[in-house]
Amino acid sequence: MQLVESAPHEFAAHFLFAEHGLSPFFACDRRIKEGGGSQRATFQYESEEWEASLSYRDSGLAHPGATLPTGTSFELDEMREFDLHIHSCDDQVGQRSMHAHIAPRWQGMESKSGKSISVPDDLDEGVNLHVQGSNIEFERYQPLIRKAAASVGISLSYFQELHEFSTILDAERYVRLHEDVSGSVHARDGPIAQLGHLLENDRQGRRKLVQYDSDERGRNQPGYYHTATLGPRRIREAFPEHELPKEIKHYYAREAAGLDSNRSLSHPKVGVSYQKSFWDDQLGATDGALEQLTVELEETLFSVLSEANVPLRPGMGTYVSDEYFTPTESERDRDIVDPDFTQIKHRQESVVIKHIADGLAPTA
Repeated sequence: MQLVESAPHEFAAHFLFAEHGLSPFFACDRRIKEGGGSQRATFQYESEEWEASLSYRDSGLAHPGATLPTGTSFELDEMREFDLHIHSCDDQVGQRSMHAHIAPRWQGMESKSGKSISVPDDLDEGVNLHVQGSNIEFERYQPLIRKAAASVGISLSYFQELHEFSTILDAERYVRLHEDVSGSVHARDGPIAQLGHLLENDRQGRRKLVQYDSDERGRNQPGYYHTATLGPRRIREAFPEHELPKEIKHYYAREAAGLDSNRSLSHPKVGVSYQKSFWDDQLGATDGALEQLTVELEETLFSVLSEANVPLRPGMGTYVSDEYFTPTESERDRDIVDPDFTQIKHRQESVVIKHIADGLAPTA
């Protein structure tokens, strides 16, 4: 089904690379020294111009001495770690950007305080990139890192093969709705509230429902920040084919209450984000994992909108453009998953009736 195109928002991951050992780390150190402390360059990626900058920071890792426990010669006088900043030159607002903190990994490494640093057993040496960014499609992060690194003089052959322990930490997709049509999403009997009350009789695991209708300055703003955060078990109750824990949210910008309605920020976002802290498992960073992530986030997002009777195609003033979201029809086919709130409600009512039939405890 052709639906409105959702936009990527926040993203975070650990990208672990082992195919070239510590060579990328040593290359960063060399380029920093050659540039007198930093390097800066522009590059083209998919017909867009981007800017990259490489800098360094002090490291909390203990210096390993002249030779690593793995036997590799370590000729650096001081421990450093590196920061690769990347941003779009075409972005007037400046929020279409990413940052990668580059740190070494080897077996037996320790912090300066003597604490052992966990490294996967099958990784002798490598580099870890803690990646954080926003408003960039999820699958573009790794190729952007590779192109940016090459632009500041680091081999294009690096950062290609992700280690299996690479993992996604955070990701969100969203649409921006006109405030006149978003009320059904955050209503007290709307889909966010219904999802927040899934499995009410189940007192296991984690569940969080937040409903704030005023901003931090106390100004009235219905739907200001409404969220339902569900672990895998409760997500599967609504979406049987899903497994990722998620937060479904309707939220306004902090300054929304004081803005004229012709400003995009005066209208709310509806988004769905992956919640790593709500399960004991982890989501990898392979192409398949990124596809699963995008599919689950979008299916949840559009199912919630559909349940709130919000049109899923652009037009009729339903959606509002912003710097990073344009309400156009997507070229991708997506399915709408019916979360069957009616059936969920019937099951929950049956639980209540059963407890009444069985008799209530004195404390109830």
